[in-house]
Amino acid sequence: MKVAKNNKGKVIKALVTGGGGFIGGALIKELKERGYKVTCLDRSDRNLPKGTPFIQGDILDEKVVSKAMRGKDVVFHLAGVLGTEELQNACIDAVRANVIGALNVFNAAVKHKVRVILISKPNPWLNTYSITKEMADKFCKMYQRDFGMKALTVKWFSVYGPAQKHYGVRKAVPTFVVAALQNKPLEIYGNGRQHADFIYVTDTVKATIDLSETENAYGRTFEIGSGFGTSPVKLAKMIIKIANSKSKIKYIPMRKGEDPNTKVVADLSEIRKVIKFNPLVGLQEGMEQTIAYYRDLLASAS
Repeated sequence: MKVAKNNKGKVIKALVTGGGGFIGGALIKELKERGYKVTCLDRSDRNLPKGTPFIQGDILDEKVVSKAMRGKDVVFHLAGVLGTEELQNACIDAVRANVIGALNVFNAAVKHKVRVILISKPNPWLNTYSITKEMADKFCKMYQRDFGMKALTVKWFSVYGPAQKHYGVRKAVPTFVVAALQNKPLEIYGNGRQHADFIYVTDTVKATIDLSETENAYGRTFEIGSGFGTSPVKLAKMIIKIANSKSKIKYIPMRKGEDPNTKVVADLSEIRKVIKFNPLVGLQEGMEQTIAYYRDLLASAS
């Protein structure tokens, strides 16, 4: 088994906030495969790999966060609330989780001398989620400048793959896949001309950890995506074909929090200056694996 060690020759101890989520579980799995000693802080252990030490708690609890950070080398901060239209009437809740929660992590990181990997997102929209994530990103930069916190920021684009929640927050891939497998209409917001950058979950977490292990990555911000834009129409048609579905595409009014015709594609020039990054899982292959997962999931639930 691999053993990840710090510059003192000791096993690297990592904390993952939000590790019970879809991407958090994948991140923890990859960290453990690299030999890290990993602890998860979250309110739920839904996707947590078996055998992972779990602290059930909220990032809004300063004492819980500080205790969880004690003795760690690095924290991957994923915890927070997400959503687009879902958060437009929940601004205060989002500020508490995504901003105050991040400040609790930063304060504990300074106190216990823990490196911070802040998970952020591209922020082209004027919506609650984008605003709160951008605020956390700016506070992260301030803490680096004024309090000596060692950190880097990664902006994940549209991460997808098996085990992503297909209910609650409406994400394109799981929403489209489940609808296609049930032969229901695939609903597209607006005119369908917007573009998003879809990146498979394993490519995402591997690149994130690679950056965390690269000394000259700290103090910088990186975008992680495929580098290619895909329209929701193209995505929907691909899913319908792979799933051998009878579904049709249905256009519905643009939801609050997003603008029509927006093209959100990762700029990979910065990340390629510090690590070798070429996503291994293409969109076709990734969708095939994702659809197979949800097909099994729906069959087991029936």
